[in-house]
Amino acid sequence: MAETRNSFGVLWTIGRNQMYPSITGGQLIVSKHYEYLKEKGVDVDILENHSVSNENIWLWSLSNLWYLRQFLRYAGKIIVENNTHRNYFFLANWLIRLVKRVKIVVFAIEIYDYDTMSKWKAWLSWLLFFSFYRTADRIIVLSHSSKDWVACHKVDQNRIIVIPPSAQSLNRHISPIVEIQEEEVRILCVSHIRHDKGQEYLIKALPCMNYKHFAVFFVGLVKEEMYLKKLYELIEGYNLGDRINFTGRLVGDELARVYAKATVFVFPTLREAYGMVIHEAMSFGLPIIASDVGGIPEIITDGADGILVPPADYRTLASALDHVIYNQVLRKKLRQNAYLKSRELPSWDDGCEQFYNEVAGLSRNG
Repeated sequence: MAETRNSFGVLWTIGRNQMYPSITGGQLIVSKHYEYLKEKGVDVDILENHSVSNENIWLWSLSNLWYLRQFLRYAGKIIVENNTHRNYFFLANWLIRLVKRVKIVVFAIEIYDYDTMSKWKAWLSWLLFFSFYRTADRIIVLSHSSKDWVACHKVDQNRIIVIPPSAQSLNRHISPIVEIQEEEVRILCVSHIRHDKGQEYLIKALPCMNYKHFAVFFVGLVKEEMYLKKLYELIEGYNLGDRINFTGRLVGDELARVYAKATVFVFPTLREAYGMVIHEAMSFGLPIIASDVGGIPEIITDGADGILVPPADYRTLASALDHVIYNQVLRKKLRQNAYLKSRELPSWDDGCEQFYNEVAGLSRNG
């Protein structure tokens, strides 16, 4: 440790008060890599983003100039940024890239779907990412699908590095691959409650199922109140109020117990850079039905350790649920293969060491 201490420095830009506790998958990724750099003896400083709205152009500009001053103070260090914060640091980012007195690493934690945007918003977003990525020395992505998305912004692919994340270790005491002998099927979905996570399509699938003895558990923070209202309207319209539960955010043993009691895990997301919750579900030997989008097909082998369905296709989702519930042989195969694959997926140490080597390499290359 002593040999590497202070051999190079890092300035990490994050959301305000978002390093701890880790609430989202992105925050967990950031905190794990941050902790690993500290353990390696790297001098890491934190610059918090105070989320000044860019609707107030004067406050936004002043805050960006302040960020620029902070960036310049750390000349010689390596700046690590999340692509989710690009709006808050845009002016500072543009100027620091123009001056280029630092090395820049971008964590591309999120990917975006330009097809769902208006023409002008899509064009402006693409231009923003183009300038953001093109001047970065390294871009860390979570999957090969994310690499392709970043590369579409005319970025040199040699600067895009795939480092898959691991997942929280939840299954410590509970034996996996145990069939729960209950008539009621427990369908579990773990993710933020927001429109791009696609919870509405799971709700729409339920009336289309032949199997009617089920309970659904949505676990996660509500990020969009209007979307939650839409979900409740769907639930009321389908008369499913006594079948569907919103638990809010669960962590640790509470979350582990929900996984352990589930019959099937459903992830109906519309876009996904990777899908860390799939790791968690696999570690409990759960049969998984997930959208065939983003990095998910890089984790799930369709028909072997999970089932992939087209995004937003609730009828196919309903058919897949019936298939898993009624076919005990298939369910057992999916459970066993999912659990076995969970033992082979990358560990946090693997990914963090790869990230450390990339950052250290930039430092050595000046």
